[in-house]
This record gives sequence, C-alpha cells and structure tokens, in this order.
Amino acid sequence: MRPSIFLAVSLSSNYKKKVVEKIVDELKSNVSIKLEYNIDRIVYQSFNDISNFLKANLNSTSENIIIFVDIPNISLEEIYQIKSMAKIFQVFADIPEHYHSFFKYTQFLYKGIFIEEPEYKNFFDIYGLASYDGSLFCHETAKIIGETSSYESLIPFRKRLYDFSFVGRLD
Repeated sequence: MRPSIFLAVSLSSNYKKKVVEKIVDELKSNVSIKLEYNIDRIVYQSFNDISNFLKANLNSTSENIIIFVDIPNISLEEIYQIKSMAKIFQVFADIPEHYHSFFKYTQFLYKGIFIEEPEYKNFFDIYGLASYDGSLFCHETAKIIGETSSYESLIPFRKRLYDFSFVGRLD
C-alpha cells in the first residue's frame, strides 16, 4: 500500500482551507500527475477530530505524513500523540514577524517544515532541521489555481474618504 500525506487545516482558517481543498482536489483529479502517495485533507476543530480521522485513515503498513498548513491549536501532549502515529510537518509563514518569538522554538516539534517565504529557509537550515519551499501553501495559491476572492467587504472607490492606501510592513 502507498504511503499517505494528510494536509491538516483548522475549520476556522478560511484562506488556508481553500488552499488545501484546491491542492488536494487538483492532485486527485489531474490524470497527468502520477502520485507516489495517497493524499487527503483533514479539516479539524479540535484534537479529537484529528485523532479520529487518523485512527480511521492511517496506513499501518507504510509511512504516514501530516502537514499542518496552519498553526495547530493543540497542546504539546496532543502533538506528541500525533507524532507517535505519523511524521508531522508544519507550514510557517510571516517569518520576519514571528521567527524570534515563536518559530525559532517550535520548529523542533516537527520532523520538518515548509516555509512560505523560501528566502528565509536559511533561518531554519542553520539548526539542521529539514526545511522545504512551502510556496505552494501560500494563501494566493487558491487564486492561482482558480479560486477567486471577492472584495465585497472593501469600501467602493467612489465612497472612500481618502485617496491613498496602506502599503504594508517595511521589513
């Protein structure tokens, strides 16, 4: 039996959930892509959802990999329970914002990490952790593959009080 890869995402992560759905659907439906792994998604609200899914779907005769596409809101004990069943990987984004306060320390919980901004890969390579380009998991992926987001929540241009926009962080 083939090994399995599970892309795990929280039910409350709207953008990442769309990305995971698009990636899994595209990989399963595209006949020109020959996969050496089974691929599926885990959309969870709690650790119990993850645990129940894994108990029902784990392949006991080969390797199982779980990639958390967003930061899981579960305890360390629960992460270790999952690690006993499968290899765990994590997707990190916004490296400049979170590296020194969070990612620098939590990276060691995982077998490896995917980095949405691959230019920061060397931040993790220095510690010897397996790190990979995670650009595929960027929230823009859903748009590239075909899922478009509407901007209905924005104020129409003609009704705005100011004629400029915020550029963003300068890091």
